[in-house]
Amino acid sequence: MTLKIKKASWLIPIFIFAILLVAFLIITNNTFPGIHFQDDHELISIYSQLKESNFNIFEVFYNRMNTEINSTHRFRPFYYFHRIVEVAAFQNNFYNLALYNLALIVITSWAFYSIGKGLGFNSFVSILFSTVVLVGGQMEILWMLGPAETIAILTYSLSLVCCLKSVYNGISARFSIGYVTLMILSAFSKESFILLIPATIILQISLYMRKNGKNFYQSCVDNRYTILPLFLFFFVTLVIVKFYVGTAGIGYAGVENKTTILSYYRTFDSLFSSNNVFISLLIAEIAVISAVTVSVIKKTDYTTIARCYSAIFWLIAYAFLLIIPQIILYTKSGLSGRYLLPTSIGIGLCLLAPFSYAASLFSTNVHRSIYTILAAVSTAVYLYPNFAMAKNSAVEYANQGLQSNGIIESIKANVASSRERYVLVVIDPTLTPTSETCASMEIFVNKFLNFENPVVYLFLEEDPLRKKEFSVFESNLYRSLKFWAGSKTIDKVIDRSKITSVVIFPGLEDNFLKHAEDWFDIAKYKRMTGKRFVHYYE
Repeated sequence: MTLKIKKASWLIPIFIFAILLVAFLIITNNTFPGIHFQDDHELISIYSQLKESNFNIFEVFYNRMNTEINSTHRFRPFYYFHRIVEVAAFQNNFYNLALYNLALIVITSWAFYSIGKGLGFNSFVSILFSTVVLVGGQMEILWMLGPAETIAILTYSLSLVCCLKSVYNGISARFSIGYVTLMILSAFSKESFILLIPATIILQISLYMRKNGKNFYQSCVDNRYTILPLFLFFFVTLVIVKFYVGTAGIGYAGVENKTTILSYYRTFDSLFSSNNVFISLLIAEIAVISAVTVSVIKKTDYTTIARCYSAIFWLIAYAFLLIIPQIILYTKSGLSGRYLLPTSIGIGLCLLAPFSYAASLFSTNVHRSIYTILAAVSTAVYLYPNFAMAKNSAVEYANQGLQSNGIIESIKANVASSRERYVLVVIDPTLTPTSETCASMEIFVNKFLNFENPVVYLFLEEDPLRKKEFSVFESNLYRSLKFWAGSKTIDKVIDRSKITSVVIFPGLEDNFLKHAEDWFDIAKYKRMTGKRFVHYYE
């Protein structure tokens, strides 16, 4: 058996995925990427650093990694290298950046289609597999330009393509090197992808066993030139992250002593019971049992049945070796949004592998078509709520973009660029998105609009509903904002008549007017309002 990818076979799915993804962006009003106060400020910050360094990519990369390791305790070298290179190429043109991001997702879609084909799925089921992997909360990588998961899942999917080709086409040096290299780049893009290495090695060995009829030990020996480097990289990288980079930075991921087995179970249950996944899996298992029963009645060779069960077992084992480490890693914050990658790969395999391998027990196209239809129905049951979730998230993101662009354009049109004038931002720091939004707004004002105006902050924490016990992640965001903005608060402004612009976060306008009534003369200001921000300007 060989895995061949002919031009015609990959052009068609690429065309299909591109059309569907563009249609989704049009439907959700995300064709205008614009400015968002979530991650996009980093693109502007990198572009500013590139200009200051005369576009010295390596200097900017060194500075970014130094901050990444020592301040935020993250380790994503390839993510930042790729990010700096794309900004150097496209600068601050958000249209080109969005088109490039779309191209990455299209290639990722094609890669998972090719993986499905390599695992023995037919073309239609392979398209379903790629769709299951990418559609859901994780689909936000399509319209968001910042997530590390975008480049991580692309490099991981391409590493799997190389892995399959190296197994099915004979152990080939170029595909083996591609497999190992892309796997390393994936792990260097997002720390959680480091944990995929053992699962991927198990998949590689199981596929080799299946193709060559060898036992587990001999398959390991035959593939030692890829297995040993990956295991060495896996352990060395874990040591670096644990003892050099540290794990006490941002708090939405990681393992803590107070995390209980019950909390892990709840995360596992929420992942599999939401979106009707359990229903789909039940249908799949019934299909397998029915196929095997019919095969036995027809006196099918028991060796064939055993091979079918073995193939399903190893794919499900790989799936759960993907899923369980991610559950452990993200139990503190829960698995949602882009963090569903790469667990969605495991879900896709659990959902579709039983159908495909059960169909292989039959020799007639009629029986195989029945199982393809069952796969389609089961996938539709799973994808319906996931697609609705993705659509709602995309529409909300588009609305955020309109509001963010509105406030930036209002500042640009109505605020004089002068160091003697202040922009006041009124915030409630107990709102978890506040920290990044404030950082974004200041960077856009100073570096995107090239304003000299100092930005100062007024903290309002008068809403008793916000007096709650924070999670570790929320506490870290709260403390980081307090520390970061502590030297830029309104009490540092002696002459408040120099405050010529006030940006107010949602729900805080009344509190602000009461708080500032002794110095803020509302009659001197014009008011621009949107769904998310209120802007007063002279």
